[in-house]
Amino acid sequence: VGKEFANDIEEIQNTIINETNVKWVIFFDGIDKYESSSNLYEKSIEKIILSNAEHVVLCIGTAEDINCCRFRELSDIFQNILENSSLHINLRSVDTKQIKIDKTLNKLKEVYGCRLTDASINLVNKWVNKYCNGRIDYRTLLMLFKIVLDTDVSGTSLSNGLYKYHSQFINTGEKKLISAAAEVVSYITSDSKNESLTYESIIHRNKLVRDYLLSYYWSSHVQEHRSARKQTILENIAHWKIIFPRTVNHFILDQVDSTSAQYINNLFYMYDLASNEMKINIAYFLGRTKLSEAKEFLFKRWDELKKKILVAESEPAIFYLFRTITISLIYMNNFEVEEWFIKKLIETPSLSELNLTLHCSYYYSACEYYRPDSYTHCSDRTCALAFRSLKEDLNNILQNTSSNKELGKKSLKLDIITFFAVAIKVYSKKSSFQKFLKPADFEPNSLQKIKDSIETSDLPEYLKDYARICLYACFLI
Repeated sequence: VGKEFANDIEEIQNTIINETNVKWVIFFDGIDKYESSSNLYEKSIEKIILSNAEHVVLCIGTAEDINCCRFRELSDIFQNILENSSLHINLRSVDTKQIKIDKTLNKLKEVYGCRLTDASINLVNKWVNKYCNGRIDYRTLLMLFKIVLDTDVSGTSLSNGLYKYHSQFINTGEKKLISAAAEVVSYITSDSKNESLTYESIIHRNKLVRDYLLSYYWSSHVQEHRSARKQTILENIAHWKIIFPRTVNHFILDQVDSTSAQYINNLFYMYDLASNEMKINIAYFLGRTKLSEAKEFLFKRWDELKKKILVAESEPAIFYLFRTITISLIYMNNFEVEEWFIKKLIETPSLSELNLTLHCSYYYSACEYYRPDSYTHCSDRTCALAFRSLKEDLNNILQNTSSNKELGKKSLKLDIITFFAVAIKVYSKKSSFQKFLKPADFEPNSLQKIKDSIETSDLPEYLKDYARICLYACFLI
């Protein structure tokens, strides 16, 4: 279903309604001007859905572009269609909590007439939870389905599964795979998108593939001995002006040896040459090595940046870098820097707001690859996602904690600061958030539980005071 939908729909209707043995009907919605076409589209599809087809697959929405993703709400008509169709799969990305992946995979198993073990379904679920950032689209899910069918990846990382899958897809192995990865890197980091692409079908396959190939390129080069040629490549990487999303970070951590002296030395070398964006990425990976030399390196940079973060409103990249180094040092058990940072956020509302914006952008942004100088505010959608996710996480951590050791979970204090910042924003504009959150999300008891759990914990008194003040502010709004 595409641009010529209005001309095609009558033929589609006649074909399906007049046939007596239609097993499967699959719709791929590629309508560019969706809003202006939606009424015709929905009413026509409704007739087809309620016809005599045994199974209907709706792939709703346009595919994700390289730089952005289109979001929209389903109308009442469409909701009725979905409830009455036997199978519904989205082409656009959707919240993974809104679909039953197990059921969808089993339906796909029926379509392909193949065997799919419970272990394979569990593995796909694990991958979706870890690598898909809370959202999944049909093409990505189908690719994961194919990987567990066609490759022996039981118990392995998705990186290994994608390596084998794309080696087979490209059909020449590692040398051509690194060439495809290089082209993905060029496409992502280039300002021009008009160049001829040898691996265009791979680049536009889906976001997960682009993220994997970007991580594969990084991991392949950053771990190797620094010859003259490799040094030039590392210098080029250091000049990239993109911040890796979580998926890329996960893929890279799967592929690198974080204890390798060569890897650590290459990160040190790149940092001093790097753009602010790439320094953020390097600081993230150094924090996951947990090596003493990396800790010393990061603390020195943290101390140098400490005096600069008060001008972060005009230079978000400085604050983001400082924030990333702080979290990396927390991962390396330097809790003094955490105390300093948390108190500074409490004392400085503008920094707290910027912290919230960066949190929302990193975890929930629709952009694939982004720069801190583009962060100006949190959208209502990303704020709603942050509010719901942080509330769930904090309830799970705080109410199920039996020891102070567990309360030392990485970044818990920062999560508390970020949660109350977004809670105040949500409660101050309830009407704007109602389309993204359920009525139960606004219940005061949910906030009260978090505050009470903080009160009875071993967290510092200043943080308990902050929670009390924020809770009172939410109730006054």
